[in-house]
Amino acid sequence: MKKVLLASLFPLFLLVGCSGSNSGEWSKSGMSAEMAAQDREQCEAESRSSANNGLHADPLTVVNTDSPVSQVLESEQHQFNLVGECMRAKGYNNF
Repeated sequence: MKKVLLASLFPLFLLVGCSGSNSGEWSKSGMSAEMAAQDREQCEAESRSSANNGLHADPLTVVNTDSPVSQVLESEQHQFNLVGECMRAKGYNNF
C-alpha cells in the first residue's frame, strides 16, 4: 500500500521540488539572457554527472532507502541543489 501511495504522489513531489528557490530565471548584472541560459545548461550538465555519482543520503531525512521512489526523489533533489549551488558560484541570483 505504501508503494502505491508513494508512486501516486511522485508527480506531486516533482512539481513541488521544481517550484523551489532554484527554479525560475537566473540573473547577473551585465549578463544577457542567452549567456545565463548557457551557464545554466552547463550547471545542469555538471549536476547530472555528479548527482548520481556523489549521492549520499542524509540519515535524518531518509524514510525508506529501499524504495525506488525515494531514491529518485533524493537524486532529483540533490541534482536540483547542485544546479543552484553552481549558478550562485557563478554570481547569479534567482527570482
